[in-house]
Amino acid sequence: MTTVVKNTTEKAPIVFSYCDCEELANYVYKHLKAKLKWPVWMDKHDAHSGSFSSSMAEAIEKSAAIICFLTPEYQATSGCERELTYAANLRKPLIPIIVGESNIFDNPGGDNDDADDESWYPTDWLGLVVADLNVIYFEGVTENNINEKCDDLMKRIENILKNPVEKK
Repeated sequence: MTTVVKNTTEKAPIVFSYCDCEELANYVYKHLKAKLKWPVWMDKHDAHSGSFSSSMAEAIEKSAAIICFLTPEYQATSGCERELTYAANLRKPLIPIIVGESNIFDNPGGDNDDADDESWYPTDWLGLVVADLNVIYFEGVTENNINEKCDDLMKRIENILKNPVEKK
């Protein structure tokens, strides 16, 4: 009989939850993976074969925190609702990022004809989940400020993980 001993000093990953902003999430993933002292997990890069739901559930269960990229589409997607509600029920630290339409990834030309999207804020189930959390705004992301925004996110992650809230 073979016994597998897991390395208990391995840090739990920071897990990404997103819907329609894959390019932005992927950029942030690569930035954090290169600089952060914690592992990061994104389905596109790290999900194992098998059921997506099982892979995501396992990632959430083992996570140190969840970064959620919030958009109207995220709010409207039942899978995102299940992921974030599950993480909240497990009392995982949530780091919500509000993604505006005026960012280099979703709007490469830089024009934003729909100014109402920039003022979008979560409502309904998503508003309830993030009501007491400090959101990070990734509106107006450009080639000139994306790394600064990623560094600000990294500081927030490090602060949260150094001072975790005690689970009840």
